[in-house]
Amino acid sequence: MKHTITTLILTLLVSFACAGSSRAQHFLSYEPEVVELDGQLVVQSKYGPPNYGEDPKTDLKVRVPVLVLRQRVSVIGDRGDGHNSQTVYGARQIQLAFGVGETSHKALIGKQVVVTGTLFHAHTGHHYTDVVMTVRSIERKPVGQRQFAVCGVYSSYYNPREGAPTSQFLEAQFLAFFAGEPTQKSIKLSDTGLIIKAALDYAGSKGSREGKPVALAIAIVLSDKEKNALDSEGKVEAITKYSSDWRLSVRHQQLVGEARYTLTLSCSDGNTQKKR
Repeated sequence: MKHTITTLILTLLVSFACAGSSRAQHFLSYEPEVVELDGQLVVQSKYGPPNYGEDPKTDLKVRVPVLVLRQRVSVIGDRGDGHNSQTVYGARQIQLAFGVGETSHKALIGKQVVVTGTLFHAHTGHHYTDVVMTVRSIERKPVGQRQFAVCGVYSSYYNPREGAPTSQFLEAQFLAFFAGEPTQKSIKLSDTGLIIKAALDYAGSKGSREGKPVALAIAIVLSDKEKNALDSEGKVEAITKYSSDWRLSVRHQQLVGEARYTLTLSCSDGNTQKKR
């Protein structure tokens, strides 16, 4: 019952956060999920050691690289992952963590950039934004060139012993860029250890300059093993021809012990969102 109440509260918080924004938000995940974000690279002056602003007279001044996002994002916490268990809504600035001695980004300060990396929640005095990105790559790139889909993974379950069923809960949202291999998403359920596997795959190509696919397929499955959702037994999938402003959804129900899980994978064309 406690888990049910907690899930209902989290669901309401997600709903309020989305309703309070006039613009669509992207829901992302913490590491090891690799994400791609775009915005302006700036450098902010902050207080550093030893007291990180508690004593400005003695604290060092540090220069912190920060990505000011073009569009706010929310990061869904992993309930069993320490500091990464905290969910953050509507983040506009994300501190960037580069490798030791990495200086190539300095030429991009003040520019619009695309950054690829993994996210983690702030947990030391060296972290100045709620969410920090460990950078894998950064480049100056015009916004709007890459084609992509936005997918959301939702779950709910009913256990007769607990009485009321849970509300539909957003487990994760991810972007699936046009690529040569399927985009995979893996979410581990903390209460059972089972893994939700979701995938989106583009098929063929129209040969146009934009390289748009001929068709696409999505699939979702619940398993106790790390599997490719598109190749797993018991998967639920859907296939459609590619067109502008497409939408595709699959729903999967599975009984685990006395609990009945309902999983949903919904995907749509993210490029229509960019044009609005």
